[in-house]
Amino acid sequence: MSIYKPCTIEENYCNVKHLRDSFWHSINSFAWEYNFIFRKYNDTYYYNQLLASGLINPYLSNFEDDMCHLAYRILGFTSCTFETLSYALDVWRINTDAKLKNRNVTDKQYDQAIDFLCQKSKIIKDESVLLAFRTQRNYTTHYGRIYFCDYVFKHGVQLYSLIETITYLLEQMNLDLAKVRFFLEQQTAFIEDMNNVLSNYNQVNCIIA
Repeated sequence: MSIYKPCTIEENYCNVKHLRDSFWHSINSFAWEYNFIFRKYNDTYYYNQLLASGLINPYLSNFEDDMCHLAYRILGFTSCTFETLSYALDVWRINTDAKLKNRNVTDKQYDQAIDFLCQKSKIIKDESVLLAFRTQRNYTTHYGRIYFCDYVFKHGVQLYSLIETITYLLEQMNLDLAKVRFFLEQQTAFIEDMNNVLSNYNQVNCIIA
């Protein structure tokens, strides 16, 4: 089975634009969720209120489980951010450098794309910080993954600046507006599918909130 890759300028533009528009919302929501988890398990009165309201299932929830779920959400977001940027940068390079015209799009050229941006004076500083994003992604242990997740909190400003730069560069290319509208509409199309998946699972397994 081949891995799907966003190959068009329009799809990558929409992916980066959606990431730009939701980046800080996602970062802040993770911080808010951590605060909620911490308070929930350290404030007895608050915990009992949630328990009485049916907002906690004591058989399914504890501090360690909730923190694991949050950590994997952050890991998924960070991985998605890296892949979105890598594909978008590669599409921009392929369509900018005549020598690369016949090469397939990949997410393996992040370092080369950052170097190319510097050569083109699209980013003047933060090259070493942005290059570190890829190297920290390679950690495979649970502890190592923390460094990857920690990156988006420590270097969110530099990442957001890169996201804005890529969005601007792709905007300057010859975009098919009909395709742009289509891909923008598809950014949250998975929600209905996810709703069906979880709804069916709940029914089959008799999961009750």
